[in-house]
Amino acid sequence: MEKLTHQYQAIEKEFSKQSSGWNQPLPLMLVELANRLPLRSQDLVLDVAAGSGLVSLALSTKVKHITALDATAEMMGQGKAMLENLGVHNITFRKGYAESLPFDEGSFDVVITRFSFHHFLEPGLAFKEMCRVCNNGGLVVVIDLISPDDPMTAHTYNYLEQLRDMTHTRALTFTELEQLFKETDIQDKWLLQKEMDVEDWLNFTNTPASERSQITQQLSNELSHQTTPTGFSPLLKNDRLKFLHQIATIVGKKIP
Repeated sequence: MEKLTHQYQAIEKEFSKQSSGWNQPLPLMLVELANRLPLRSQDLVLDVAAGSGLVSLALSTKVKHITALDATAEMMGQGKAMLENLGVHNITFRKGYAESLPFDEGSFDVVITRFSFHHFLEPGLAFKEMCRVCNNGGLVVVIDLISPDDPMTAHTYNYLEQLRDMTHTRALTFTELEQLFKETDIQDKWLLQKEMDVEDWLNFTNTPASERSQITQQLSNELSHQTTPTGFSPLLKNDRLKFLHQIATIVGKKIP
């Protein structure tokens, strides 16, 4: 429990610094997600590690109510201001932690999280909690970065992610993420490649100069075939260093 507490303190500190960057337009991938999920107008939704509530906002026109749970007050403050500005009234923010969700069993029809599992010390426990508070026949949805399958490449990948953001623990491989859903009925799953600009990516987290230099150098070395793969698949486009984030989505139905 002490390790979990320490991790959440680190997350609160880090995402308090990042919070203003999450006040952004709704990403297209979330619009597409909302259209792909089989949502119903009467659904009660829990958005775990919701941050500023971008996932909640994307789903808000399709469901009855969303509880957006997060550990960082500043992130939720950004979300509340955004919703007030947009006139959205069916989303409620609440502070809480993924590994010990403050809700009764079967409280929600859909339980979803995005870009959170790679910050959790115990993603398996967080997933069990998500399943616990989902009702029978309801949906459990996880969207997250995934590590390469090769263990050595995965080690490098996660090391560089940790240099950028110290709260990154380890991204699961797609197989590991899928294994979490073994006791659910998987309804849908897909992979997405998202092109990222390295400088913008590092600026978003205010990565210190020394770590920034190490990350950039390793990606550049891979691009010129001077080092082993990092898992980032770097590329140059218009003289800008880019890479490809691998993002997985899995949708499972809770089995009674």
